[in-house]
Amino acid sequence: MHEHSGAMTESVVRNFTRHILSGLAYLHSTKTIHRDIKCANLLVDASGIVKLAGFRMSKILTKKSSELLLNRSPYWMAPELMVASMKKATNPNVAMAVDIWSLGCTVIEMLTGKPPWSEFSGHQAMFKALHRSPDIPKTLSPEGHDFLEQCFRRNPVERPSAAELLTHAFVQKETLDPKCTILYIHYLKEGIPSSGGACVGGVPPELEIGPSIHKLLG
Repeated sequence: MHEHSGAMTESVVRNFTRHILSGLAYLHSTKTIHRDIKCANLLVDASGIVKLAGFRMSKILTKKSSELLLNRSPYWMAPELMVASMKKATNPNVAMAVDIWSLGCTVIEMLTGKPPWSEFSGHQAMFKALHRSPDIPKTLSPEGHDFLEQCFRRNPVERPSAAELLTHAFVQKETLDPKCTILYIHYLKEGIPSSGGACVGGVPPELEIGPSIHKLLG
């Protein structure tokens, strides 16, 4: 998704976030932490569904192994991950909350086209995360604002699980036809045809640019 991301509309972000949460809820049910959620590790399939990728940093939690090392994506890294690395200990009961923080950062990345604290170096961004939560875009709806506030709760114990966030109003407010998300990604990359009619560039011609797409691209 990274090469197409740019700044997305909230409707698309809500839809994509719901897909990401579904993947995380499944992963976490198997006691697996992704540990590297960001746009570069998300794929949109031919059906318009977002799939998780980039499992190189993932980890299966066991009673004997819950230590989490720093990943290579400081702009999306949860503060407790840095603290745990320094202390060489992680509570396995709250370890999965690191993915929820990263999801919040990814939502900001989708909305703005860049991750939190992108104006700083990696080490500076890590220092920022240790002491404060990312700024929430002012244009975001009240539901989106509340969703991110929950993702960015400083105490990981207080962060909702992926399964719990699937019931949040931000991702339940409205759903999009999957073909709309495919068209949206296509037009982000290729631009809207000057004719304003049928789709071009490999997108099925029967999928015309309707009111839904104009709203998303607006």
